Order: sequence, then structure tokens, then C-alpha cells
Amino acid sequence: MAKIAASWVISPVMGGSIAAIFLLAIMKLMIDQRDILAAAKRFVPFLLSIMTWAFVSYLALKGLKKVIPVDFVTASLLGLAAAVTVFFLVRPRIALAARTLDNDREAIKGSSPVGGRIVR
Repeated sequence: MAKIAASWVISPVMGGSIAAIFLLAIMKLMIDQRDILAAAKRFVPFLLSIMTWAFVSYLALKGLKKVIPVDFVTASLLGLAAAVTVFFLVRPRIALAARTLDNDREAIKGSSPVGGRIVR
């Protein structure tokens, strides 16, 4: 019972800590930069790849293991392969989307590349 109660505290604290680290990284590496577009083009593919690695690894450990046995190393390698794929797929799309944006915070915040065009 104590382990379950501890997980109710530990899990949200860990999730909040990871989210705070990502927010701090986004603020320092992109938003607070003089050239926001160049910083976003440089760092967004890496952030997306890190998140892809985590999600695919988690899904492999929790979902794929129901079908075939998957250990942590295999799940991590699957996540890494997905992360590398995402990095090379999104990098040119982000560069393309950045061409049509102004170099200010509002342009970055209010845009999303969908189908090769910017949706606001």
C-alpha cells in the first residue's frame, strides 16, 4: 500500500520536473535568443527526437511486450531508431516553415507546420 501511495507522489513530481527542464531548455535555447527562428530551427528537431525516443521506448516496454518479449535495451534501440527518423523527417519541414515566419515570439508560438504550410 505504501508503494502505491508513494507512486502517486513520485510520478507527478518526476513528470513535473521533466516538464520544467524542457520548459527551461526551450526558454534558454530558443525564446530568449536574439534570432528565435535560427534557434528554433536548430533545437526543435532535437527536442522532438528526445520526446520520440522516450515515447517509443515506453510504448515498446509497456505495449509491445504483450506481443513479444522486449527488454530495456531493445526498447531503447527502437526508440533511438524512431528518434533518428523523426529528426531527419522534421528538420527540413521546420526549416521550410521558418521561412514564412517573422523573427518574433508570437510568430513561433502561433504557428504549426501542417502539410507543408503554416496553420494559424
